[in-house]
Amino acid sequence: MERVGIIIPSSNVVVEDALHTATGGSLDAAVQRLAEAPLDRIVFAGTAGAWLGIDHDRDWVARTEAATGLPATTTTLQTLEALARLRPDKLGLITPFVEEVHARIMDSFAAELKALNEFIMLPIRSMNA
Repeated sequence: MERVGIIIPSSNVVVEDALHTATGGSLDAAVQRLAEAPLDRIVFAGTAGAWLGIDHDRDWVARTEAATGLPATTTTLQTLEALARLRPDKLGLITPFVEEVHARIMDSFAAELKALNEFIMLPIRSMNA
């Protein structure tokens, strides 16, 4: 059984207080804290790479692996890897983000998943609607 350290961003309303308290809100500090534990890998459970560009996540993985000696990945990279194996020709995605972020995610995924013929993204306009 592998031991996996998971970093969850502060925007995650479920665990944000615990992460912020433990790391001061710094992703680098979170990596260093996790590297102190007997782990087999580190996962960033955030979707920033989906809208900042996939290279953002690739760079984070490279820095994290260099700093800790542990394999690292992100939820965005794992999602893209799984989709590449599945090779869908259509993909629908629902996000809670504003239009600008939503469009960036669509561009990032489309650039990575070239086999897609149709890509539908549906933003959630309001959680109260």
